[in-house]
Amino acid sequence: MLKGCPYFSTPQVTITVNNILDRTMKEQLQQRLESLKAEFESGQKVLAELDAKQANLHETLLRISGAIQVLEEELARVEEAPEDDASQLNSPVNNGREQSEPIPAR
Repeated sequence: MLKGCPYFSTPQVTITVNNILDRTMKEQLQQRLESLKAEFESGQKVLAELDAKQANLHETLLRISGAIQVLEEELARVEEAPEDDASQLNSPVNNGREQSEPIPAR
C-alpha cells in the first residue's frame, strides 16, 4: 500500500485490486487449461493414427511371413525331389504346365 495516499488506504480499494488480480489469474489459468486440453486432444489423434499404422504394418508383416513360409516350403520340396520327377509338373507353382511354358501374368 502507498502510505499517505487516501485512495489506496481504504479496504474497499484493496478488495478491488485483489479482485482484479484474481480475475487476471483466473483468466491465465483458464487459457492454460484450454491450451492443455487442445494439446491433449491433438496427442490422442496422433496416437490413434499411429495405432492404425501399427495394425496395418502388423497385417503386412503377417502376409509377408506367410509368403516367406510358402516359398521356403516350396523350395525345400523342389530340392528334395529328383530333377526329372514328373510330380513337379503338377505343383501349385506350375499349375500343371511344362516348366518351359511361361506362366501368364495376372
